[in-house]
Amino acid sequence: SSQAKMNRTLEQRYAVKFCVRLGKTATETYTMIKDAFGNNSMGRSSIFEWHKLFKEGREQVENDHRSGRPSTSRNYQYLIFSCHLNKLSSPP
Repeated sequence: SSQAKMNRTLEQRYAVKFCVRLGKTATETYTMIKDAFGNNSMGRSSIFEWHKLFKEGREQVENDHRSGRPSTSRNYQYLIFSCHLNKLSSPP
């Protein structure tokens, strides 16, 4: 489920943060995460990015709040707009 995936992601971010505090490099951290989580581990670029953020002093493991509407809302609006446009451009 998506909740289980989010929990695994947060768990791995805590693990990355722990590795940073232990002085592990990004490469060492990546290897440890892959060993611990296997196929369920975050991608290499995500691990390296979070390693960098924690090394620079970031404390929180949750995603930053994003402004604007959720993508599902924008997608729905685009769908309605497209349907309306199709009706206008279709011959009667």
